[in-house]
Order: sequence, then structure tokens, then C-alpha cells
Amino acid sequence: MNSLERRAGRTRLGVMPWVVLLGVFITNTQALAQAPKQDSLEARIPETLAFAASRLRDTAESLTPGAFPQETRADGTWVTSDATAFTSGFFAGSLWYLYEYTKDPYWRTQAERWQDPLRGQETRTDDHDLGFVLYSSFGNGYRLTGDPSYRDLLLTAANSLSQRYYAPLGFIRSRGDISDLKDLDLIIDTMVNLELLFWASRNGGSPMLREMATRHALNTLESHFRSDGSTFQVARFDPLTGVLKENGKEQGCRYETVWSRGQAWAVYGYTVAYRETKDRRFLTGARKAADFYISHAPGDLVAYWDFFAPDIPMAPRDASAAAATASGLIELSQLETDSRRAEAYLNAARDILLALSSPAYLSKGTPFQSVLLHGTAFKPRGRFDIGLVYADYYFIEALLRYQALRHPELRGLERPPAIIATRTPMPDDPYASVGGDVRIFFSAPVRGVSATTFLLKRGSTLVAADVSYDAESLVARLHPRQPLRYDTEYAVLLTKDITGPDGRSIGFQRWTFTTEPAPLDRAEHRFFDFETGSLSGVERVEGPVTLVSGVAALRGNWSAKIPGAAPAFLEESFQGTDELFTSFLLRMDTAPTVDANLLSLSKDGTVVPHVLLRPNRALQLMNGDTPVGTRTNFMTVGEVYQVALRQRDGGGRYAILDLYLNGPGAEFECPFASSRVRTSEPRENRFRLGAIDAPLDVTLDDVLLDTAR
Repeated sequence: MNSLERRAGRTRLGVMPWVVLLGVFITNTQALAQAPKQDSLEARIPETLAFAASRLRDTAESLTPGAFPQETRADGTWVTSDATAFTSGFFAGSLWYLYEYTKDPYWRTQAERWQDPLRGQETRTDDHDLGFVLYSSFGNGYRLTGDPSYRDLLLTAANSLSQRYYAPLGFIRSRGDISDLKDLDLIIDTMVNLELLFWASRNGGSPMLREMATRHALNTLESHFRSDGSTFQVARFDPLTGVLKENGKEQGCRYETVWSRGQAWAVYGYTVAYRETKDRRFLTGARKAADFYISHAPGDLVAYWDFFAPDIPMAPRDASAAAATASGLIELSQLETDSRRAEAYLNAARDILLALSSPAYLSKGTPFQSVLLHGTAFKPRGRFDIGLVYADYYFIEALLRYQALRHPELRGLERPPAIIATRTPMPDDPYASVGGDVRIFFSAPVRGVSATTFLLKRGSTLVAADVSYDAESLVARLHPRQPLRYDTEYAVLLTKDITGPDGRSIGFQRWTFTTEPAPLDRAEHRFFDFETGSLSGVERVEGPVTLVSGVAALRGNWSAKIPGAAPAFLEESFQGTDELFTSFLLRMDTAPTVDANLLSLSKDGTVVPHVLLRPNRALQLMNGDTPVGTRTNFMTVGEVYQVALRQRDGGGRYAILDLYLNGPGAEFECPFASSRVRTSEPRENRFRLGAIDAPLDVTLDDVLLDTAR
């Protein structure tokens, strides 16, 4: 059993997430048994919605309908999109919510004004986001006005979305052409678009729409969920055979980690599916997704952009993930058949909304035109710490849902802030550094932190470590005296002898993490820096590869130059392996005019993973003729970059592929593409770098190739 299989088989946190969630709830309830009932969130909602209304009014009156607010720039001003973007309907939806809240005709007029340019989208069959675009806008409009033209438009949209249903596998295509028989691409986001189909089946549409949505949701439980309730963002199938070709990420950090907004879509989508069908399999899915979110988010429950981002606690948060989760949790609490779970979910939603409506996240007093701060649209693309129109939409929706609770008695008792604000490594981190410390960031002063109350164990063995507590920063630090072992599970324990500012114990705490995979057990190591002034160390040089020096070199005195011709590449052969790592410095001296293979790995002439350099100046990882994950950021001609590709054993015919693009000297942390893919040949024995099949004008240096035994 390889490390990936062992990790997949573990139950995270050492105990079931629901046990942890319930334990936290019971501890808080017991601690506050004598506290008076109160609800500071309910008291805060009118002021918060009044502020939201001021922001939405300014946007509605300063922008032109058809140029839809999408996300803010770093200076707080809106970036706009056209009607085809998945975000285009959320602003009108927020305006409808203000009309629902205030009954002021002004908001209805503005909602109608902003949704009108969306007409025409209902006939699209090229995208799955019709639910996001039209149900958030016209769906709310129909619910509040009963306008029959809105109903007709929504039914047309549902029928258009149904054209993307692929009956042989029971999925709605998230992307790609509806007739594509090579790839069937699915993302977790589609779960939220299913609400349009469920609604249509109850409002004059075909009953088959409900069947399509139900089958898609059931199949997504199998394709996108891990055993611990966390989710993959991406799955790709062969439409003809049904074989899973890829599981992975696009907007998260890596294959093994968890993108927080994708987890939010799962909470929200499976709650809707259970509401519409009462199928308890969907209740189980909603519970698993919710329990994972709650047990892995930091103390204020506003998730980091990825639950296992490498730079926690400095990693960006995602207010949109938190807002959508809060809205889903409120509805889930009203549908939940277990009263203890219902209360816990509602309390978690309230904690999220209290955080989002606080000065830490509300944009009051800032130049931001959005309601909320600290959204993450796409961290690998640099779009983070911004306002997001969909964060505002789900935030307003959640506040209104909280006000309209059918079971207000579930609100329970007001709870103090979590004493642990965050920690690193996070619970269940699958990639913790072997050289790192364990740190706990408290929200208030604590006492009793010592080597006997703050412990690290490997199995039953206590890890020797130095423990300290900084009363000024409120950070406890455990520093192992020796590096940790690779690919090993460790448990962190806090005993009940640690007390908070009121003298009460913070309670026994335990969580686990797994260290990063071991470096390759190298069979062969090759490194070419060309500092001898020749290419003589390279096994084979094909075509007019030359050396350049002086200012033309990337580092040191000499670099290899691919001079705009093809073929022109460096080649190395090695013993067949399914685990390897390669990196190199790259400068694109001229953008290519066609897709060109820059790097390829092959077995006896069959190319498997390879990297394209495209005319748009981005790199794209490929598995045969199929793209893997997302493209890299666009590179700048003349700038120097560091590129790396890692392949790991994924079990059987599968490999885990990671493609990185960094600035020189930066650590390889979150790859742009990171997926487990089914390959035609998981073991390669040949490496090529340069202009393999089309002209490239690039310069290369510091070429590293490590292959495993």
C-alpha cells in the first residue's frame, strides 16, 4: 500500500469529524449553562443589512447594467463582466433580497434593471452555470413577484441545462461540448446549479429534470467525495467507457488538499438535493461536507482559501466560502432530523455570520465597493484578498435565512469566541513540513502551556520537543528537537491543564497531521548548469541547441539556448520509473506562434505527461492529448521563471502529476496543475526538454532530473 492509499484510508482527526464537532458544542454549552439567552447576531442584522444596502445602492447607480460587478481590484473598485460570466446574476439576486427585506419598490426596480441584460442566456447550452446566472436573479424575482415571464425564462434555462446531461454516465457536463466523446468534465460547483432543475420539475417542467439532477448528485457523491467528507474540485471521465481519467484541483493548492469554496458548494448543493428529494443519501452528503468544513476551519469559521494552505495562519481567507457555507448550514439546520446536529449547524452558521459582520470582514470604513472583504476568487491566479459579488450574495441570503428561521429555538446559547484561533499544521494536513514547528494561535491569554500539557506523538511514542508560549502574541510553539519523519502521521495533544483567561480548562484537544512525502529515493541524479561552457554532459542534443553567456545567460556564465527552430532539445534516458522530479530555469525570449512541446516524458516513444508552451505565454500540463488541471499564469517575455514537474505513483495505471511555475528561488508549494490521472503508461524512461515538435525561442538553465528506483 503506497502513502497515498494509506492517507486516503485514514479517518481524519483521529476521530470522526462529527464527534469533534459535537464535542466542541457540548463543551461550549456546558460552560455557558448559566448564561442568559441572547442573540447578538439577530440584533446586528438590521445595521448590517443597512450597510449592505448602501454599498449595493452605490454600485447600482454608478455602474451600467450589462457590465456586471464580479470582483474588486486591490483598490476596492469593481471589475465587471458580461452576461456570460458565472457571476453575472448575483448582483441582481442581492437586489432582489433587499427588496424582500425592505419591500421598497426601489430595490425591485433596480433588480429588474440589472437582471434584464441577462435575457438571452437562457438558451445557452455551452455552460453549466445557468443556475448561478439565472436562478439567483430571475429565480428570486419569480419567487417574490410571480411574474410569469420569469417562470418561462427559467423553464427555458432548465431545458437548456438539461441538454448537457449525459445519460450513459448520469452526469451534467460542467464544461466542454455536449457532443464530446473524449472527455466528460465535472466540477463540484455544478451541485449548486442543480437547484434550477429541481425547481423547474416542480413548476411545469419535465419530471425528467428532477431525475437528471438526482442522478448527477448521487454520482457526484462517488466521484468527488473522499471518505472523510472533503471534496475534489475536478473529475474527468471517459464518456465511452466510464473510466475515471482524472481527479484533482484547479483553484485549491494541490491534489491532496481541499479548496474551501468547493467544500462550500458541496454543503450548499447537497442540502438543496436533500430538501428537494428527501433522499437520506443526500442528507449524509450534506452532513459529511458540513462536518469537514466546521472541524477544519479556523476559530472564527471563516475558512482559508484552502484548508491546508502552506502559509497558514498568514494564508488568505475566503469570505465567499464562509458565506455560502453559512447559508447552507442554516437551511440544513432546518432540515436536519437529529436535533443535536441541527443546533450545532445553526450555531456554526451564526458564528460565521458574526465574524463576517464584524469589522474584520465588513468593508465599512474602507474604499471597497463590495460588502465583504477578504474573498479569494482564484489564489493561484493572484486573485485574493478582494471583494466578491457572490460572497455578498450568499452573505445577504444567509442573514435573511437566519431571520426567517422556522425553528428559532435552535439558536441555543450565545457562545464565546473559540479559544484556539488557528493552528499549524492544521488538522489532517496531508503535507506538513518535516522541519516545521507546531504552533497554536490563541484568541485570548492562556496559562499552563508546557512540555507536559502540549505534546506531539508518533503513534504511542512521545516526540522530544521544546515548548514555549509567548504571552504577547498568544502563540504556543512546539519545536521538535529532531526533524520529523517523512510521510508519517503525528498527533498533537493539549491536556485539560491549559486554562483560559477565566481560569477554566480549554478542554482536552487532539488532532493529527501527516508529513510531506519523502524525497525521491534517487536511482539517478542529473544536473546541468552548463558552467563548463559546453553541452558535453548531456546524453543527447538534437538540433541547433547552443550556449549563450554574459547578460544572455540566466544564471552564472552560461545557459542553453533554443534558437527558434525545431527540433532542438536536450534528451536523457533513464531506467523506467513512475516517480521522478525535474526542474529548470526558463526564459521565453519570444512567444511561440503555435502550441509547442517544451518538456516531455515518454516510454519507448510513447509520450505520456508533457508540458506545452502556448502562444498565450502560459504552460499547460498534458496527459497524452488531454489537458491536466488549469494553465499557469501568463509569463512575460524576457522574465526568468522556475518550472518543475513532479510525477508520483498514484496506484495501478494512475500517476499524480504536479506542475509548478515560480519566480527564481521560490519554494515549490502550490502547483498550478495537480491531479491523479489515468495514464497509458505510468512508467517512463526518456526525458526531453526544448523545442520538441515546434519552434521555440527560449533559454534554459539549471536543469535537474531526479528519477526514483
